[in-house]
Parts: sequence; structure tokens; C-alpha cells
Amino acid sequence: MRKLFFLIVLIFLSGKVFSQTVVVTDDATYTTGNASSVLDVKSVLKGFLAPRMTQAQRTAITTPADGLLVYQTDGTKGFYFYNGTAAAWTLFASGSGTGWSTTGNSGTSAITNFLGTTDNVNLKLRTNNIQRVLVDSIGSVGIGLSPIFTASPARERLLVDGGATAANPTTSYNIIAGKGYIDNYLQLNIQNMSPTANASSDLVASNDAATQTTNFVNVGINSSGNTATGIIAGASNAYIYSTGNDFAIGNGTAAKNLLLFTGGTAATNERMRINGTGNVGIGKTPLYKFDVKGRASFDSTVVAPNYSSTLQTLSSGTITWDQTKGATAAVTLTGNSTLTIINATAGMYGLIKVKQDATGSRTLTLPAGSKVINAGAGVVTLTTTANAVDVLSYFYDGTNYFWTIGYNYN
Repeated sequence: MRKLFFLIVLIFLSGKVFSQTVVVTDDATYTTGNASSVLDVKSVLKGFLAPRMTQAQRTAITTPADGLLVYQTDGTKGFYFYNGTAAAWTLFASGSGTGWSTTGNSGTSAITNFLGTTDNVNLKLRTNNIQRVLVDSIGSVGIGLSPIFTASPARERLLVDGGATAANPTTSYNIIAGKGYIDNYLQLNIQNMSPTANASSDLVASNDAATQTTNFVNVGINSSGNTATGIIAGASNAYIYSTGNDFAIGNGTAAKNLLLFTGGTAATNERMRINGTGNVGIGKTPLYKFDVKGRASFDSTVVAPNYSSTLQTLSSGTITWDQTKGATAAVTLTGNSTLTIINATAGMYGLIKVKQDATGSRTLTLPAGSKVINAGAGVVTLTTTANAVDVLSYFYDGTNYFWTIGYNYN
């Protein structure tokens, strides 16, 4: 009791009391305490020394009061205060200390400093107090409100949750988008570094009813060591395939082409073209529904329908017969005329009906390179009778036109 009395006396001898404030000071000029504080400590020579203890001693304090302050001398040293929440003891941090500042830190080490946890607990990042990013305890990263990882071992390393449900779908098209100004390839690169027998790198899109084997489309390339068998197997072979219903490949721009090539992207490596009107060309730009450059081989019977062609009606005089508009034509001669054929290719056949007008005796000069059976070349002899009809047919070998003439069909 005597010791307690002397302690109280000592406190009052070393300090001053102003109203309800206790002032402890060695500064003779400080005569007024701060009215907002029950204890005002001021010194120009010494500091304030808080209770010092180890981490074990700090955590052993029974029923600590909110705001209790101690200095921890081991582990992560520093001032700790008890905040009364689930986190309990909280370390004071500053921009120059071990904590991360909201305005950034300096003097950090990429080896020893990090943002994260040291125990088996997930790390979450929030905005507006809502989870936006989750890094789980085994290193998978989820973006969104509630990403749900697939069970191991087939779990995702990065999972993006679009934040929508069937009852509340989103109107956004983009889950992930990449943009940039690059004077070269701006690419999404997926590379499987494993050279093993079944390895491949794949980009897969699946629908709502997809499983591991159905309702998806896959773009991929096999590893250099792939030894699997099948159409899309084999070392470094690339593929596009689908397990959905119909599989469509096309060009949605009007009057543009769909091209297939091999051996490089040079124009000479084009192998097949489907143009905007539906014509299919193999080895050439197609002029017809199916147009092949070179020989074509069929291992079965070729069934041809009754042939029909657009009949061109030509005008007398200087007659131009365009083979891309049809290999059949008709003309009524109203005077001596000259025939020119354009866009003919080797192996082509054509037929033209030539009619005399009411006067008759009109002549027709055939194209250069024309040959007529037993008639040579040049001006062909036609039926001279008024309104007479002759039918001329040709075969073109790439150099010459070989003509056959049927006379006087009246």
C-alpha cells in the first residue's frame, strides 16, 4: 500500500494536471495540456517507451481491451494494437516499413517482398467490397465473382467467370479481349512444351451441352513427338475439327472468295477457289460452276444431265462471241459479217446458229486460226437462200478452231 502511494506521488511530482488532462513533460515551456487527451506526454529529450514483449507473450494476453498497444520484439517486429475484430492484433505499417502502401512502396526486393499469403489460404482482390480476382492456394487464378475450378487434375490455371447466369444473362460479347498497335503479329499463343506421344496444343470452343467428347470445335497442332494414329494424329500435324452438328466454313462478305492453298501463301500456291457466285475452280479462277485446270480423273461412272447453255443472241456486223456467257449463240446476218471469239480455253466446244436475212447471200468471216473441213480457212461458204439457217460448231485446241458446218436447215 505504501509503494502504491509513493508511485502516485511520483507521477504527480513529475507532471502537471490541467483540468482532466495529465501532462508528463520535461519542457518547461509546455504549460498547457491538450484538452482532448487524458494523458499528454511531451519531451524534447526522450521518447515514449511502450510495453515490449514477444509474439507469444502478446498473444497470451487474456481478454485484451480494444485499442491495447504493445511493441513486439521478435518475428515481424513493430507496434501492434488490438482492434477487437476477428483479425484481432493489427500491425501498424508505414510507407517505409514492411507493409504495402496505397501510394506505392520503394526499396522493395523482387526476391523477398511479395503481395500474398504464407499459409495455405486463398488470396482475394476486391473492388466496391466485391470479389474480382481469386488466387487459390495451389496457384489457379479466377477472375469474376465466383469462379468454380474443375476438380483436379483437369483443373484450370486461369478461369474467367462472365458473371452471368441463365436467369440473368449478360449482353456483353467479350470474356477476354486483346488489342494493340503492333507492326507485326498480334497473337494469342498457346504452346504445349511437352514432346510426348499424345501431346498437342489446342484452342477449344464448346456449347452449353458439351462434354469431353461432344459439341465442341477444336483448332490444334500436335507435338513434335506425337505418335498417335488417325487422320488428325502425327508429329506436328495441325487440324480443325468439330463434334457438333453441321460444320460450316465460309466467307460472309458478298462477292468475295474462299481460297485453299498449299506450299505457302504465294498466289501461285492457290489450289482451289470458290468465288462469290458459287463457281468452284481447281487450279484456276472458275468461270463455270465447276472449272478444272488440267486433267480430271474419275474412278466411277460420271452421270451428266441433259446439257443446256445460255443462248446468246448476237448482232450482225462485227460479231463478238464471249464464251464466259455461254457456248451457244444465234445471229441473223443483215450484211457481210466477221466473227470474233473471246475467252475461249483449250478443249472448249461451241455452237452457233447463223441465219440469212430476207435478202440472203451474206458472208461470214471466221476467227483467225479457223480450219474448216475441205474448205480451208477464211470466209466460209454459207447457204445463200433468203432466211436459210446454217449451224456451225467448233472445237478449240488452244491454237486453232476446227469447224463443222451443217447447211440449209430450212
